[in-house]
Amino acid sequence: AVVAQRLVRKVCPDCKKDHQLEESHRQWLMQRFPNQIEANFVRGRGCQNCNLTGYRGRIGVFEILELEHDMMDALRANDAVGFAQIARNSSNYKPLLVSAMELALQGVVSFDEVMNLGEGDTSGSVQAIYL
Repeated sequence: AVVAQRLVRKVCPDCKKDHQLEESHRQWLMQRFPNQIEANFVRGRGCQNCNLTGYRGRIGVFEILELEHDMMDALRANDAVGFAQIARNSSNYKPLLVSAMELALQGVVSFDEVMNLGEGDTSGSVQAIYL
């Protein structure tokens, strides 16, 4: 398997509150996760326990790809483009953005942290992800 990881900030549990997304954030969400447009998200207000930041601690977000035979064949043939296409379409692939969104839907991280990960996406295309 291939694993990539990033650390994201956790919302402070002591000052966590519901958060309504701005219109630009709703558009970003609609492009990437259309099934989650009505989801509830949280944000930290800031308190003594988090030094008024709204965040306390970090959690790992992981991108996981289990290699399949056709992926390994593409690697052996030095076919990077073919490998990438096969990997993206694999049911054994879980992107960083999906892992981060799962944490946001659980109220562990803020939507801002998900967006920060998504802004680092250099694939050049936006694909809707259905959770």
